[in-house]
Amino acid sequence: MGKSILLKVLPRWADEIERISYLSNSETPPVVSVLGKYNHGKSTLLNALVGQEVFRVSDIRETTALYTFEHDGIEWLDTPGLDADVAADDDRLARQGAWTEADIRLFVHSVREGELDRTEQELIHALRDDCEGSRRKVFAVLTQIEQVEDEDALRRILETTQRQLQGLEFFPVSAARYSQGIERNKPILIKRSGLPELLARIKHAALEVPGNRKDEIATLSEILLGDLERSQASHTAKLARQLQKKATRLDTFDREFHDLRTMLHHKLNEA
Repeated sequence: MGKSILLKVLPRWADEIERISYLSNSETPPVVSVLGKYNHGKSTLLNALVGQEVFRVSDIRETTALYTFEHDGIEWLDTPGLDADVAADDDRLARQGAWTEADIRLFVHSVREGELDRTEQELIHALRDDCEGSRRKVFAVLTQIEQVEDEDALRRILETTQRQLQGLEFFPVSAARYSQGIERNKPILIKRSGLPELLARIKHAALEVPGNRKDEIATLSEILLGDLERSQASHTAKLARQLQKKATRLDTFDREFHDLRTMLHHKLNEA
């Protein structure tokens, strides 16, 4: 059965159908997708992780498409900021990057913004639920920690945000501090940036992707097949009821037609 037919029959499984279709036709290396709100440091984080200035960084909204860059056996994917486009096209692309293509998701939130807002919390909840079902890893990355100079204030922000992250692994990082450490050959800055720990965790998770993809395809196929069979059974039962109603109406029509013809014969004989 084609994807378009499946989407018509099982519209509520649109994300899962798109994902299994992507996996079935893709031989890409592990995909790490970075998502979060506009201007929270996603592109800057990616540039630090790959060690090159390949993703656009700007104070104005620049990322309006899915940008990918393959490096060190991983495909890194930058997505548009959530809620950046009132026409919702950016959100659609961000969703594609997060749900269809990604094997590992990095949820990015700038500590300078304080707590997560409602949109971010809803996304975290959805990502966490998907992680439990698909085994795709989700890491929360709290960026721009160097912009909160008061250590007590930073600690409070991190503690509050960690509670909102609902148990996800989280990494406070500073891409700016990491870049300075690389440029100046300052190992202490590199370590304090939090980037080495995050990168090591990503690379370890990437090793599990091939096996996880196989398991995910099997799990999704089983779910879709089960729902498809239930849908078929429901439609078959509905068709059977409709045919039974038609048969009943036809029997009633035949009986009434027979009675009418008999009556007319009697009338003609009487005449």
